[in-house]
Amino acid sequence: MIEIFINWLINNKIEAIASILGLINIYFGIKEKAIFWILATVTAVMFFYIFFTSQLYAYMLLQVYYFSISIYGFYYWTKGTPKNNKKIPITHISKNWIAASTGGFIVLYIFLSFILKKYTNSPVPFIDAFVTTASLFGAFFMMKKFIESWFIWIFSDIIAIILLFYKELYATTFLQTFYFIFAIIGYFEWKKSMQKQNEQPENK
Repeated sequence: MIEIFINWLINNKIEAIASILGLINIYFGIKEKAIFWILATVTAVMFFYIFFTSQLYAYMLLQVYYFSISIYGFYYWTKGTPKNNKKIPITHISKNWIAASTGGFIVLYIFLSFILKKYTNSPVPFIDAFVTTASLFGAFFMMKKFIESWFIWIFSDIIAIILLFYKELYATTFLQTFYFIFAIIGYFEWKKSMQKQNEQPENK
Protein backbone atom coordinates (compact mmCIF):
# COMPACT_ATOMS: atom_id res chain seq x y z
CA MET A 1 0.00 0.00 0.00
CA ILE A 2 2.80 2.42 0.91
CA GLU A 3 4.67 1.52 -2.26
CA ILE A 4 1.55 2.21 -4.34
CA PHE A 5 1.12 5.58 -2.65
CA ILE A 6 4.76 6.51 -3.24
CA ASN A 7 4.51 5.52 -6.89
CA TRP A 8 1.38 7.61 -7.24
CA LEU A 9 3.16 10.63 -5.71
CA ILE A 10 6.05 10.22 -8.11
CA ASN A 11 3.72 10.08 -11.11
CA ASN A 12 1.40 12.87 -9.88
CA LYS A 13 3.75 15.34 -8.20
CA ILE A 14 2.02 18.47 -9.49
CA GLU A 15 -1.43 17.33 -8.39
CA ALA A 16 -0.13 16.34 -4.95
CA ILE A 17 1.69 19.66 -4.39
CA ALA A 18 -1.26 21.69 -5.68
CA SER A 19 -3.61 19.78 -3.37
CA ILE A 20 -1.43 20.42 -0.32
CA LEU A 21 -1.18 24.13 -1.13
CA GLY A 22 -4.92 24.22 -1.64
CA LEU A 23 -5.54 22.76 1.80
CA ILE A 24 -3.24 25.31 3.40
CA ASN A 25 -4.80 28.12 1.44
CA ILE A 26 -8.42 27.48 2.41
CA TYR A 27 -7.46 28.24 6.02
CA PHE A 28 -6.37 31.75 5.04
CA GLY A 29 -9.64 32.26 3.18
CA ILE A 30 -11.67 31.36 6.25
CA LYS A 31 -9.55 33.71 8.38
CA GLU A 32 -9.92 36.56 5.85
CA LYS A 33 -6.17 36.74 5.25
CA ALA A 34 -5.05 38.40 2.02
CA ILE A 35 -2.32 35.77 1.52
CA PHE A 36 -5.21 33.54 0.44
CA TRP A 37 -5.21 35.32 -2.92
CA ILE A 38 -1.44 35.01 -3.36
CA LEU A 39 -1.48 31.24 -2.91
CA ALA A 40 -4.58 31.07 -5.09
CA THR A 41 -2.58 32.40 -8.06
CA VAL A 42 0.02 29.65 -7.57
CA THR A 43 -2.51 26.83 -7.33
CA ALA A 44 -4.43 28.23 -10.31
CA VAL A 45 -1.38 27.78 -12.54
CA MET A 46 -0.82 24.24 -11.31
CA PHE A 47 -4.43 23.16 -11.68
CA PHE A 48 -4.57 24.71 -15.15
CA TYR A 49 -2.05 22.10 -16.25
CA ILE A 50 -3.78 19.29 -14.32
CA PHE A 51 -7.19 19.91 -15.84
CA PHE A 52 -5.75 20.39 -19.33
CA THR A 53 -4.22 16.91 -19.21
CA SER A 54 -7.53 15.53 -17.86
CA GLN A 55 -9.62 17.10 -20.66
CA LEU A 56 -11.66 19.18 -18.20
CA TYR A 57 -11.46 22.26 -20.38
CA ALA A 58 -14.01 24.50 -18.66
CA TYR A 59 -12.37 23.67 -15.34
CA MET A 60 -9.02 24.47 -16.97
CA LEU A 61 -10.20 27.90 -18.15
CA LEU A 62 -11.64 28.48 -14.70
CA GLN A 63 -8.08 28.58 -13.41
CA VAL A 64 -7.38 31.56 -15.69
CA TYR A 65 -10.30 33.33 -14.01
CA TYR A 66 -9.02 32.31 -10.56
CA PHE A 67 -5.59 33.69 -11.42
CA SER A 68 -7.04 37.02 -12.56
CA ILE A 69 -9.51 37.49 -9.73
CA SER A 70 -6.85 36.50 -7.18
CA ILE A 71 -4.70 39.44 -8.24
CA TYR A 72 -7.64 41.82 -7.89
CA GLY A 73 -8.84 40.05 -4.73
CA PHE A 74 -5.50 40.63 -3.02
CA TYR A 75 -5.68 44.35 -3.82
CA TYR A 76 -9.36 44.54 -2.85
CA TRP A 77 -8.86 42.86 0.53
CA THR A 78 -5.71 44.81 1.42
CA LYS A 79 -6.61 48.27 0.12
CA GLY A 80 -10.36 48.28 0.60
CA THR A 81 -12.76 50.14 -1.63
CA PRO A 82 -11.58 53.37 -3.31
CA LYS A 83 -14.08 55.36 -1.21
CA ASN A 84 -13.05 54.41 2.31
CA ASN A 85 -9.77 52.46 1.93
CA LYS A 86 -10.77 50.25 4.90
CA LYS A 87 -11.02 46.53 5.48
CA ILE A 88 -13.85 45.06 3.45
CA PRO A 89 -16.70 43.97 5.76
CA ILE A 90 -18.60 40.69 5.39
CA THR A 91 -22.14 41.34 4.16
CA HIS A 92 -25.24 39.58 2.87
CA ILE A 93 -25.85 39.61 -0.85
CA SER A 94 -28.49 42.13 -1.95
CA LYS A 95 -31.67 41.30 -3.88
CA ASN A 96 -30.33 43.12 -6.92
CA TRP A 97 -27.18 41.00 -6.86
CA ILE A 98 -29.28 37.83 -6.57
CA ALA A 99 -31.43 38.75 -9.57
CA ALA A 100 -28.50 39.74 -11.76
CA SER A 101 -26.42 36.73 -10.71
CA THR A 102 -29.21 34.24 -11.38
CA GLY A 103 -29.67 35.54 -14.90
CA GLY A 104 -25.93 35.62 -15.47
CA PHE A 105 -25.52 32.08 -14.14
CA ILE A 106 -28.13 30.66 -16.52
CA VAL A 107 -26.71 32.44 -19.57
CA LEU A 108 -23.12 31.47 -18.78
CA TYR A 109 -24.01 27.86 -18.03
CA ILE A 110 -25.85 27.45 -21.32
CA PHE A 111 -22.98 29.09 -23.20
CA LEU A 112 -20.28 26.92 -21.60
CA SER A 113 -22.33 23.76 -22.06
CA PHE A 114 -22.75 24.52 -25.75
CA ILE A 115 -19.04 25.25 -26.27
CA LEU A 116 -17.91 22.13 -24.44
CA LYS A 117 -20.44 19.89 -26.16
CA LYS A 118 -19.86 21.30 -29.64
CA TYR A 119 -16.17 22.08 -29.80
CA THR A 120 -14.34 19.86 -27.29
CA ASN A 121 -13.97 16.16 -26.53
CA SER A 122 -15.01 16.63 -22.90
CA PRO A 123 -16.74 13.45 -21.68
CA VAL A 124 -18.81 15.40 -19.13
CA PRO A 125 -19.59 18.79 -20.73
CA PHE A 126 -22.72 19.65 -18.74
CA ILE A 127 -21.30 18.81 -15.32
CA ASP A 128 -18.00 20.49 -16.17
CA ALA A 129 -19.90 23.61 -17.26
CA PHE A 130 -22.03 23.65 -14.11
CA VAL A 131 -19.13 23.33 -11.67
CA THR A 132 -17.19 25.94 -13.60
CA THR A 133 -20.07 28.42 -13.65
CA ALA A 134 -20.78 27.94 -9.94
CA SER A 135 -17.10 28.37 -9.11
CA LEU A 136 -16.92 31.59 -11.13
CA PHE A 137 -19.69 33.13 -9.07
CA GLY A 138 -18.42 31.61 -5.81
CA ALA A 139 -14.98 33.16 -6.25
CA PHE A 140 -16.40 36.55 -7.18
CA PHE A 141 -18.82 36.57 -4.24
CA MET A 142 -15.99 35.53 -1.92
CA MET A 143 -13.87 38.41 -3.20
CA LYS A 144 -16.81 40.75 -2.46
CA LYS A 145 -17.10 39.07 0.95
CA PHE A 146 -20.73 38.02 0.53
CA ILE A 147 -21.31 35.37 3.21
CA GLU A 148 -23.55 33.48 0.78
CA SER A 149 -20.45 32.62 -1.25
CA TRP A 150 -19.94 29.67 1.10
CA PHE A 151 -23.32 28.21 0.11
CA ILE A 152 -22.23 28.24 -3.52
CA TRP A 153 -18.96 26.53 -2.61
CA ILE A 154 -20.72 23.86 -0.54
CA PHE A 155 -23.06 22.89 -3.37
CA SER A 156 -20.47 23.10 -6.17
CA ASP A 157 -17.96 21.13 -4.09
CA ILE A 158 -20.36 18.20 -3.87
CA ILE A 159 -20.71 18.10 -7.66
CA ALA A 160 -16.98 18.62 -8.13
CA ILE A 161 -16.12 15.71 -5.84
CA ILE A 162 -18.19 13.37 -7.99
CA LEU A 163 -16.69 14.75 -11.21
CA LEU A 164 -13.06 14.59 -10.07
CA PHE A 165 -13.43 11.08 -8.70
CA TYR A 166 -14.92 10.00 -12.00
CA LYS A 167 -11.85 11.45 -13.78
CA GLU A 168 -9.59 9.53 -11.34
CA LEU A 169 -8.01 12.70 -9.96
CA TYR A 170 -7.86 11.23 -6.50
CA ALA A 171 -5.63 13.80 -4.79
CA THR A 172 -7.79 16.60 -6.17
CA THR A 173 -10.90 14.71 -5.08
CA PHE A 174 -9.40 14.46 -1.60
CA LEU A 175 -8.67 18.19 -1.69
CA GLN A 176 -12.19 18.97 -2.90
CA THR A 177 -13.64 16.93 -0.03
CA PHE A 178 -11.72 19.11 2.41
CA TYR A 179 -12.92 22.18 0.51
CA PHE A 180 -16.46 20.98 1.15
CA ILE A 181 -15.80 20.54 4.87
CA PHE A 182 -13.99 23.85 5.16
CA ALA A 183 -16.75 25.62 3.22
CA ILE A 184 -19.14 24.65 6.00
CA ILE A 185 -16.63 25.80 8.62
CA GLY A 186 -15.98 28.97 6.61
CA TYR A 187 -19.64 29.93 6.65
CA PHE A 188 -19.87 29.73 10.44
CA GLU A 189 -16.53 31.52 10.90
CA TRP A 190 -17.61 34.36 8.62
CA LYS A 191 -20.97 34.47 10.40
CA LYS A 192 -19.17 35.00 13.72
CA SER A 193 -16.94 37.64 12.16
CA MET A 194 -19.95 39.44 10.69
CA GLN A 195 -21.69 39.46 14.07
CA LYS A 196 -18.58 40.96 15.71
CA GLN A 197 -18.24 43.69 13.10
CA ASN A 198 -21.94 44.56 13.50
CA GLU A 199 -21.48 44.87 17.26
CA GLN A 200 -18.53 47.26 17.00
CA PRO A 201 -20.54 50.51 16.60
CA GLU A 202 -22.47 49.64 19.77
CA ASN A 203 -19.23 49.31 21.73
CA LYS A 204 -17.94 52.76 20.77
